[in-house]
Amino acid sequence: MAHPRTLTDWQALTGDQALSKAERQLIECCREGAPCKLGDGMLPKRKSKARTIRADLLRWLILGGAEDCRVHEWGVRLAGAYVEGPLDLSFAEAKGPTGLTNCRFGAGITALAARLQLLFLTGSAVKGLNLQGASVTQNVFLRGNFKAKGEVSLAGAKIGGQLACDGGSFDNAGGNALIAERAEVTGDVFLSDGFSAKGEVSLVGAKIGGQLSCDGGSFENADGDALIAQDAEIGSLHWKKVTVPSGSVDFYSAHIHAMADDAKSWPERGRLFLDGMRYDRLVATFTDAEGRLEWLAKGDRSNGAFTPQPYTQLAKVLREMGHERDARAVLIAKERKLAAERIAQDRQRAQELWAGRQGVRGDIGWHWLRRTGFKLWNGLARRLVGYGYAPQFAFYWMVGTVAVLTGLYLLCWRFGGMVPNSEVILNSADWAAAMAESPLAPGRIWAESDVGRHYETFSALIYASDVFIPLIDFAQQSAWTATTANWIGYVAFRLNFLAEGFGWFLTAMGAAAITGIIRRD
Repeated sequence: MAHPRTLTDWQALTGDQALSKAERQLIECCREGAPCKLGDGMLPKRKSKARTIRADLLRWLILGGAEDCRVHEWGVRLAGAYVEGPLDLSFAEAKGPTGLTNCRFGAGITALAARLQLLFLTGSAVKGLNLQGASVTQNVFLRGNFKAKGEVSLAGAKIGGQLACDGGSFDNAGGNALIAERAEVTGDVFLSDGFSAKGEVSLVGAKIGGQLSCDGGSFENADGDALIAQDAEIGSLHWKKVTVPSGSVDFYSAHIHAMADDAKSWPERGRLFLDGMRYDRLVATFTDAEGRLEWLAKGDRSNGAFTPQPYTQLAKVLREMGHERDARAVLIAKERKLAAERIAQDRQRAQELWAGRQGVRGDIGWHWLRRTGFKLWNGLARRLVGYGYAPQFAFYWMVGTVAVLTGLYLLCWRFGGMVPNSEVILNSADWAAAMAESPLAPGRIWAESDVGRHYETFSALIYASDVFIPLIDFAQQSAWTATTANWIGYVAFRLNFLAEGFGWFLTAMGAAAITGIIRRD
């Protein structure tokens, strides 16, 4: 249908219906570039003759009117109207801003691939809104008590300014409440400050140049996704004081340049999906490892399996922010989760073997050995070097072990369990005299003799260090040894082999951790 060139032509096309007083007022305001307020300008509760505007006339004016009814550059600015019939702006180009505030629409609004300068629907009530593929030069305002009963779609739309839905109500329970898939918004997107959605809010593949603010928003979709933003590109995410979504929140493979959130606003475990989510920094938010690990635990599973990527991502950001200790704690937690996942899988495999489902019962023994070996290695790697992320643990173990051994060797010395490590001395008259004087502690007696004072002085601390620390010779083991003739000496003598072996193993683990051999990143 060709665009009517005159108002008379338009009337003819619409059945020569007479213009109402409200319609004549709207036409006159559009000519002058003035806002048109019907009644008190507030949202009408029902249809009334004094405030009804036909959708066909409204469309005709939005497109610029006609030669004898030229619309001003300010476009259409209408408030307090009841719009009768469906408003279809598909593939059309508005000649100015389109402001339809506090208007009640009897049917839906369709604007497929429309070209608009500015769209105001603040405070209006609509039965569905379709802006798929539309191009809006500036802002789209669906805010301030805006109410939509049905689907609002901005899929594939391009918005040069803001998409402001703060305070708006989007009600399509069980379906799509707000769809902005593959939409491009140059400015900010506000789903905040009283925003309410009953149904799915989808930002899949959306590109948001500014912030996505959900602060103070409410998302409700118990049987599905409350908010899904897979593969979205977002300048900054604000997620504070959000009414905890009853549905899932999915940021799979989304890229967020900055994120400001609080722990209480995220949904419960199993309803948050963080796999593949990337963010460059955390701003004005919690960065402690304890709080962040609780957050990760809510969203570290995908299709029932543990996903390590959220842990690696968080550790990377924390490290770049200077929170090295918290980053290590996150990475250690990741390795513990991976180990627990493998152990659980091994347990399931063992149950299957025992049930004979695989038909190879000979595998049971080998499987048990492999599982036991992994659990042992996992326990040692976690406790001794923090899976390679905390090599200082090895130093703490060394200090602790040397301290324990020092106490043992001191008791051994006091109760006669330490003797010179020399056959010449042990067969000498001086040693015989020490044995005669104190059969229970001859070493101490001999060490105080004239000959003993010139011998290597015994030190429990240095002896323990000599036993436990490899590669360094403190000359204590070559000078003194535990005797098997004494019960405490016998214990110390046998323990030396374990201490030496543990010392070598701990040194190797510490070296592997420092050089990064154990770490997986």
